[in-house]
Amino acid sequence: MISRRSALSGACKILLATAVPAFMNACARTEAENIAYAFPNEIPGAAKIQKYHMPGARYCLVHIRQRHITPFNPNNLVDKLHGDHIPSMRELELVNKHQKVIYDILERLRALGIIGAVYIEGMTSRLWDRITKKGLLEGIISPDNENLEREIRMLEGAARRKVIWEEEIPKGSTAEEVIKSREKNLEAKRAELRAFRDRYKYAYGGELRLVYEGKLKPGFEDESALEQAEKELNATGKPGVAVYDRREDALLEIISGQGSPLAVVPFGGFHAWGGKKSCGEGYDMSERESGKDNLFEWNRLHPDKKFSLIEVVPDFH
Repeated sequence: MISRRSALSGACKILLATAVPAFMNACARTEAENIAYAFPNEIPGAAKIQKYHMPGARYCLVHIRQRHITPFNPNNLVDKLHGDHIPSMRELELVNKHQKVIYDILERLRALGIIGAVYIEGMTSRLWDRITKKGLLEGIISPDNENLEREIRMLEGAARRKVIWEEEIPKGSTAEEVIKSREKNLEAKRAELRAFRDRYKYAYGGELRLVYEGKLKPGFEDESALEQAEKELNATGKPGVAVYDRREDALLEIISGQGSPLAVVPFGGFHAWGGKKSCGEGYDMSERESGKDNLFEWNRLHPDKKFSLIEVVPDFH
């Protein structure tokens, strides 16, 4: 017959045998390692979350593989004519849907108390200061609709002109009615533009939208690395080492100097900080343009500033 005391004693031994090693392992890990292990394995909207633990890591980089609006391409005739890239409605729909998912993922991590900041791809601290001081942020995150904006400008010009010529007045109407009709049309078009911008408000970045709303603090890229990337694109017409590898290395340098052990980085899906040397033979390099194993090289050269990696693939990527 097993007594209550012996049964409890046996249960305690089992608990100690399993819990104590786990507790000791957690205590032996760095803060960044514990963050990586505690990071959710599932998040609504994330199709896949892959963790690559590095023993002794001081930092954990979370790469959210994003799809974004195609940047200006100097070799694209339409882009050259406009001086900028004007996304098609199909591109706008796809990217907005995808970036809404990223917004929700980041908001979930924020609500759980895991993050309080996010890095913004393509943004430098100096550019951010200029944008915010001049009150340009809302315009940057709002999608353009050239046709509607053109109509609004024409209606605004007509509304400012209070003199109505006789030939502009329809039969049976008055000048006052024409003015009111123009004002009504103008407000209707403005409302249509507001609805358009609200519908596609995530298209230029779910992380940028959260920063704009004051929910997350922004982190920035290295200005020199971005300048080199721009020069490469202008010279060759296609992204290469400067667009991918050098910017990735520069960001590791920035993160390691910030102090926080966790960095969340929504960057294009073609980027890859990992590789088969750092993350194992199972590391997926498909749909990647980045050829360097940044983590392997960084961790080899900076053993006291090692990185772990988490990759999040959102829905609709």
